[in-house]
Formats: sequence, C-alpha cells, structure tokens
Amino acid sequence: MDEDIVLVAPTCGAFAKRQFPSRRLIAILDEAQLDAFLASCRASSLTFCGTWRQLTVRVSRALAQWAIQKPERGCGFSLVTNVSPQMRPRRPLDSNRVYEIIDGFPAAEHNAAGRQIIDSNFVIGRLLDPSLPAPLGAVITGHGSEYCIRLGSRWFSTFNTAFLTDPIILPSFKLGDVIFLNCCSSLKLGDSCVPESYSLAALLFSLGSAVIGSFRNLHTSPHYAAIFAQALLQGNSLGEIVNRLNAESNRFERGVAFQLLGDPVHRLGPVNLRPSAGLLQSRPPQLPLPSSLKRALEDNLDLELLSAALTRWIPESSALAEVHANVEDLTEYAGSTDHAWHITGLGEEEVAQLSQFFEHQRHALQLALLTALAQSIQTTGWIQTRYVTFCRRLSPTTHTCARCGGVCNWTPYEPFASYLPAVHREECDHCGTTQERIGDGPQLTILTVQPEASSVAISIPTPPERSQGLLLFHRMPSFAPLPWPQEGGKVHIPYSALSFLGRLTLVAAVLSPNCLALQYHTFFVCPDLPHETVQ
Repeated sequence: MDEDIVLVAPTCGAFAKRQFPSRRLIAILDEAQLDAFLASCRASSLTFCGTWRQLTVRVSRALAQWAIQKPERGCGFSLVTNVSPQMRPRRPLDSNRVYEIIDGFPAAEHNAAGRQIIDSNFVIGRLLDPSLPAPLGAVITGHGSEYCIRLGSRWFSTFNTAFLTDPIILPSFKLGDVIFLNCCSSLKLGDSCVPESYSLAALLFSLGSAVIGSFRNLHTSPHYAAIFAQALLQGNSLGEIVNRLNAESNRFERGVAFQLLGDPVHRLGPVNLRPSAGLLQSRPPQLPLPSSLKRALEDNLDLELLSAALTRWIPESSALAEVHANVEDLTEYAGSTDHAWHITGLGEEEVAQLSQFFEHQRHALQLALLTALAQSIQTTGWIQTRYVTFCRRLSPTTHTCARCGGVCNWTPYEPFASYLPAVHREECDHCGTTQERIGDGPQLTILTVQPEASSVAISIPTPPERSQGLLLFHRMPSFAPLPWPQEGGKVHIPYSALSFLGRLTLVAAVLSPNCLALQYHTFFVCPDLPHETVQ
C-alpha cells in the first residue's frame, strides 16, 4: 500500500486534519504502537504530527530506520504550532539556486550550471538580506548545537550569550524554502535540554522554512551538504532527501542521524543540472623491586604517557609543557631509584621515604596537569578537536547509555604514534557527548546533575584510587574549577557563579596515573529568567 500517511500523536488530531486534509490519519498512542505499526507499514511516506515534547529522538530514529529500508520512502515531523502561514514573514524566492556554507572554507552555489565556488561573505550577505530573493535551499555546515550554528565569522543563535565569542545573528525572517543545519543535534527536539523557545530549528520552521538536521551527535561532513544540494535541485521530495542523507550516515556513522521538520512529500524543482622499532629486552633482576617502588615507577611512566599526549595535543599551553617537563624529571628519578636498587640495594627506611616522596610528587603533578587541561577546555573547548588528528577513528560499537538507557556509540581512537595513549569517546543520542577516556582505566561512576531554582546540584561518587578531579564548565574561563571531593557527596554551584546561562556543559575531569576520564553533562538554564530552569 503506497500512500502518504500522517501519524497523529495524542491531542493533535484537530491540527493534523487542518494541516493534511487529504491524507490518511492514523492515531499513535505510544511508542509500542508506533513500533508495531512500522514493522508492517508499506507507505511511501510517514509524517509524525505531534507537539514539541512528542517529537523525540526515539521517534526520529524509529521513523528514519523505517524509511531507510527503501530509497523512495520519506519521513518527517509536523510540529503542532499556533503560527499560521499568514503570520510568517514573506520573502521572494529564487528557485534556481542552493547555497552551501562551510565554516572555514569558501562557499558554493549549486544551480543549473553546476557547482561554483564563491566568496562566503557574499553568500552570507545575500542570505541575510530580506530584500533579496531567498534561495531554494541553504546548507550550513559547522560547529553548532540545538540553539546555534557557526556562520562564517559569526553565529546564528536564538539568543545572545557570552559563550559565543563572535558576533551573533538572531534570525527574524525566512532564509530559504529548505534549510539544512549540518551540525550536531540541530534537530534534537522534544527531549533536548534546550526548550522549544530556544531551538534554532523551531525558530526557522516558524519563519517559513522546512528544516533538515541531525537528531544526535555525529561527525559533521561537507559530504552531506553536497548530497543535500544535488538532491534538492534534482526535484527529490524532502523525505527522499533525508532518506538519502541517512543512507550515507548509516554507511559512515553506523546509524541514521537525520530528520526533517516539514512535509516529507513536498518537492522543489527540478532544475536541469549538468553532470557534475622492537622493544629492548632487559635482563631479569636478581631481586624484585619492592612493590611500593615498582608502583611508583609504573605510575610515573603512565603519567608521563598522558602528559606527553596532552602536551602534543595542546602545544600552545606553557603550563602543560612545564608540568610535562617535571613529570619527565620524576620518571627519570624513579628510573634511577630502580637502577640503584639493583646495583647497590636500598634499606627499608630509604624505600619508605622514596615511596612517600614519589606518591607526594605524583599527586601534585597530577593536579597541576589536570588544572592546565581544565584551563584549555574552559578557554578553547572540546579536547576531541585536539586528539582526533593524531588518531585513527575505529568503528564504533553500540551500547545502552548508563545515564538514560538510550542508544549510545562507544568509539575507539587508535593513536598513530606508540607514545600516545588510546582514546575512547561515548556519545548518546539523547544525552549527547557523555564521556571520554584517555588511557587505560576504569570507567567513572555516573554523576547525577540536577538543575534547581538557583543552583545546579551535583551528586558525586568517590573518585578512583590515587586520582584527583575537578568540576568545570566547557568554554567558561571565568569559572574557578572546583576540586572533586575525595569522599564524594553533593555539590551545589549557584548560577550567580556562572558568567553566562543558557545551554551549559558541566565537565567532570578525573586524572589517575594511567587514565584521564571526562564526563560531560549538558543542561539548560533559561538566560532571561535565571531563577527558572528547564530540563
């Protein structure tokens, strides 16, 4: 049965009848009914009509996985809204061109003549001038999230925030018939920590554009932008375009990632297109090294591996370079102690004093290393951008998120150089980036983060043995990192201590001799009303 069907969430029937008077409507009461329906559905397209809270990652994934089974299928979301077409700002349309804007690169224009490279400032200027015709479509590729995306030297954002250090543009008119926000989580809707009133996708949709975006974190690629532009000009329906993007995502990312806020049956065009060295072996010692000194030597070697990696990844940090030099000195001292033990022997008192000395020095260097790393995260952002060019990204494995029970990918990164540690990164469809582990060590117990009326409450477990930890905020250099309580407990951070509100990412960093573990918790505090929080 090939037809276009609208799936209607509870309380949305009247809106769906007005919006889709000629299509078949099917009521969907819960996720179990949705799964059962999709298992046998043979429709051409499915549109899920619901309120903001009903348009979840779970539904996005289920629809996309259904559609990807056949290339001619399509799916999308219809958001129940009070904004009528008559209320939306009007703008003339140029239906013969699609713009492609990539952060840090020249822009491109796709039209009947093919793809031309043009100045990005020229394209952005045309896109942001409401007196000029809007393009058929525009794809913006770059860093971003649910409420913002990088646009050249500026940011598209739904609100002003000190977190975005470059000029901010607040959209107030239609940008194009279809806008593809090619960044992480741009179309994470109902279960995002960012509410509807601050969602960039929801805002652009209310201004008259269909919006395509990702409902989870992904490795953003200009490859998706080219697929979108070509498919749009070829006259594919919006649902088919999203399906094509998900086919590529499934090939590269091991899973679907994209969804549509708009009508999957709608198609624009077509426009006639032109084809376009071995380890050294030591002799066995006559006497085994005392366990306390053996552990000190191994700890220092492990810590040197981590400090070498951080110094290599963040070469501009003089603080990290200084700590690494001190770690190297301590490792050399520990090696000398091992040599002295086997050559001359050491008394029990000397062994005890040296063991205490190494423990004290390692503890101080771990904290100094962690503090220098925290400064980098607070100033320049994600550590992934630092290590990714030194590693080979291996195939991710799918697991259940320990935090929310959703789907998460655990991605290993294999270092090119043997002196660098392995990295593992976990990203959850619902929670976003949840943790990174650099080196070999146990996973941290999950923290509990609860936004309250005037502060955020953090329940903290006991840290691993012989480790130090800090609590800080991503890209917030004015916040003084808090030490991780050695006995665990609950910490309250007042909002008055934060330099900005909005979408915040708490970073819990713990460093032990052989592992750097980071947990990320993203939540939202309304920037206009500091006392009000939205989860």
